[in-house]
Amino acid sequence: MELDKKTEEAAGIVEVSNVKAGVGEIEGRGIQPVPFETRHHTATYESFTLWFSANCCISTFVIGVLSQTIFYLGFWDSFCIILFFNALALLPPAYFTTWGPKTGMRQMVLTRYAFGYFGTYTILALNIFACIGWSAVNVVVGGTVVHAISDKVPVWVGIIIIAVITTLVALFGYKWIHIYEKFAWIPILVIFFIMLAEAAPYFSYVPMSTSPAPILSFGGTVYGFAAGWTSYAADYNVNMPAESSARKNFLWAYLGLIIPLVCLETLGLAVGTALGANDAYAAGLDAASYGGLFSAILDPLGNAKYFLMVLLALSTVGNNIPNDYTLGLTVQVIGPFFEKVPRFIWTVVGAVVYIVIAVSIAGKFDSNLEGFLLLIAYWLAPYSVIMAIEHLYIRKGNFANWDLTAWDTVAKLPLGLAANAALVAGIIGGVIGMAQVYYIGVLALKLDPMYGGDIGFELALGFSAIVYFILRPIEFRLATTSAVRVKRQKTTYFISTAPSSSIAELKQELAKIIGVSNVANIRLHVAGKAPGTYNLVDDVATLDQLAVADDGVLYMALPLSGTEAPDAKWEQIEVYIILFNYNASMGQH
Repeated sequence: MELDKKTEEAAGIVEVSNVKAGVGEIEGRGIQPVPFETRHHTATYESFTLWFSANCCISTFVIGVLSQTIFYLGFWDSFCIILFFNALALLPPAYFTTWGPKTGMRQMVLTRYAFGYFGTYTILALNIFACIGWSAVNVVVGGTVVHAISDKVPVWVGIIIIAVITTLVALFGYKWIHIYEKFAWIPILVIFFIMLAEAAPYFSYVPMSTSPAPILSFGGTVYGFAAGWTSYAADYNVNMPAESSARKNFLWAYLGLIIPLVCLETLGLAVGTALGANDAYAAGLDAASYGGLFSAILDPLGNAKYFLMVLLALSTVGNNIPNDYTLGLTVQVIGPFFEKVPRFIWTVVGAVVYIVIAVSIAGKFDSNLEGFLLLIAYWLAPYSVIMAIEHLYIRKGNFANWDLTAWDTVAKLPLGLAANAALVAGIIGGVIGMAQVYYIGVLALKLDPMYGGDIGFELALGFSAIVYFILRPIEFRLATTSAVRVKRQKTTYFISTAPSSSIAELKQELAKIIGVSNVANIRLHVAGKAPGTYNLVDDVATLDQLAVADDGVLYMALPLSGTEAPDAKWEQIEVYIILFNYNASMGQH
């Protein structure tokens, strides 16, 4: 649904000035939708470079190593898990990137169109947790690399260094993020090729596992790492023109995600198999975590390894920038007060929080990482399927059915009851299927009575899809009552009515409460396109067919003389249609 300039301005969709800051400008825009005419980011291939850089990092490599150090799987079953679960998990984030150009809205703002204004708070809390959690996990990995370069530098110092650099880039916003990510992947990819060459002689064949439990648990870990981008996806395409190809945007994003994830996780898997064949690798991992492992792999290069390890540590910056940037946007979606605080302020606050968390979890990294990734999968799977059903099924896959002016108006957004019920159902599915150190669900125990087999995200996805398919149509039917608020001078009246009510029926109710005996003397108008002009509303029209004025107001005119004499003076009374949740959110009013 493309909007004209007047409608955009009425809905708060306006150009926002940037903030001058030394070498450039800090992006001034927060969560306000980007006007159609100001979207000049035409290089759709930059979706590829952004996601490629964000995932071309040491954290991706670490996921593959976990297949050997935590799950004790074979090479080929681990590879199949990496390929399959990444291919599945990356469909939602790649798909949601196409929503940015179509709407000009951030991912958490789009969430309101399924979960409602207040119902989105649950998702906001989860996304804030995800942004901070991912940032903490990533800087811990980078911090161990910095420590491995020199044991005189504590891990916590490395954590702070990486966090500060990340925050500086994220502060400047959308444009500079794309510029940084366009080139950041190049040296990192070269280093991983060097590591491949150095470690390849020690790769070993590890037989496949005979138990389904570790296979499913590692699958959940891979899924959680890949799906973590889902709730950020649209944030990095909002400045692309609405007419840009959705197919190209999807393919660029999908390829930018799946290539580094599959390749680097497979490299980590292969290096994991070398731990048993190379004592130096195993000793390095035991002594200094993943920084020690990288140091051992690159040790044959002499002093050059220190330069390469510095670059490896900095790969965390590209990985963490989306976390920091999206965190600021997510906080703004909470409400007007938070929106007034500039996005970059929330980015700085978030950095302070995740630094503290990262320092506290650094000592038990592997177990913390596994648990965090699986928890992420438990809510992102339901979120993905709810948003997809909302657009593809409820809104018929057509953005013309999205009222782009409704983004910050409670009355124009869905109630969100169905979405939140489906989310709860999904989380319940995740709990009964989880296999964590602190809790093993009843269904997970069926797969392995001792350790459990994690099927949490699969159950979460299935439960939420079923519940949303059932409850969303019911919510639609329950939302078929609307209210009309009539304001006459200093008195306000409310009329309960239905969207299918005709204008003639509305006039009958208006006549009763205002005390007009002759219904024929009531006229209802909507604002015309030309300023100061009004169009008479046909009595046979129904409320859900009515295209109201830009400000959501009808105008009721009453002749003060009680007649329609040519020289009669008319009293103008404002009539608001409110609580019109479902149809309003579908682009009608």
